[in-house]
Amino acid sequence: MLRRMKRVFVRLVLASLLTSPTFLSVAVAAPSRWLTRPWQAEDGLPDISIAGLAQTSDGYIWVATVAGLVSFNGQDFALVPQANLIGAPARPVRAMIRDQRDGLWLGMERGPLLCLRLGGLENMTVKAGLPAQRVLMMAEDGEGAMFLVYPDHQLFRVADGVAERIAGGAHRRPQGADVSRSDASAASTILDTVSP
Repeated sequence: MLRRMKRVFVRLVLASLLTSPTFLSVAVAAPSRWLTRPWQAEDGLPDISIAGLAQTSDGYIWVATVAGLVSFNGQDFALVPQANLIGAPARPVRAMIRDQRDGLWLGMERGPLLCLRLGGLENMTVKAGLPAQRVLMMAEDGEGAMFLVYPDHQLFRVADGVAERIAGGAHRRPQGADVSRSDASAASTILDTVSP
């Protein structure tokens, strides 16, 4: 209970700090060493509706779009051919996250969950026995297990290729979780879902 109160307090403090006029004026006025540039369809991005971004250790940026999975090398966008995503009946990627081992987990439009690694592609829906539904959210815990949220609040934990359904959030909270969302509600929802 105390930990939850601290978490709520920290969120409130951060929210008030980040929305304060003083912080906003400093943030706008501060010089930056970062270069910003928008990328649009005219620049080769096949679709501007983006569900996820991830950078792998080789430096490539991966973009999950309605048009499919796209890689970006800093200059050019390349759409991953549908034939390379075996087991995906449709091109749109609705959720994506990079795991600790540099794999890309892809929640596809019509249900399959794919894991793309240097060694190839695995259909985790078939391998781990997951529902053939669209993944709404994904998060990885500090031990490398992946937490998946499906429609109707179904929650699964996948570790070592084996899926375990978590009933009523009776599993421990993932520590140091990265979160990927395909809807607009707060990213902390998945963490609260799996908290006891």
